[in-house]
Amino acid sequence: MTRKWIIGAIALTTAVLAVGAVGCSDDDDDDSTDASASATTGAVDSANEQLCNDLGDLETAVQGVQDLDSSSSVDDATSAVDAVQTAWDDAKSSAEAFEQAKATALATAVENLGDTIQNVSATDTLGDAQADVQASADEVKAARDDLSTDADCS
Repeated sequence: MTRKWIIGAIALTTAVLAVGAVGCSDDDDDDSTDASASATTGAVDSANEQLCNDLGDLETAVQGVQDLDSSSSVDDATSAVDAVQTAWDDAKSSAEAFEQAKATALATAVENLGDTIQNVSATDTLGDAQADVQASADEVKAARDDLSTDADCS
């Protein structure tokens, strides 16, 4: 029974590692100079880095289980599985923080777009503010696309 649980845990964590590794590539191409967008992007980057670190720790813990052999004790196996569980808990928490940071980035981008429009003087034309409006709209699109890609939206 314990052996089946260990095999199941290995299969589950291997699947999590495969899915999580997709989010660990560095594809940040945000050119925004807006301070709040930059801070939000920094939070996403930081959460992404933590998730990648935790997934690496999970991979190491799974390797510890995979390294068990016929000479390993039950205590060795229990310790190895406990390490997987701890690493999984950390990775799960980091994944949640990463997704929350991405949602916050989108909310901030939408708020910045609204602020950009509200800051256009009534005496200005939209042409006068077009670059700022376009930059804010680009931030919304980038944050939306990022979240949509992670959610596998079609």
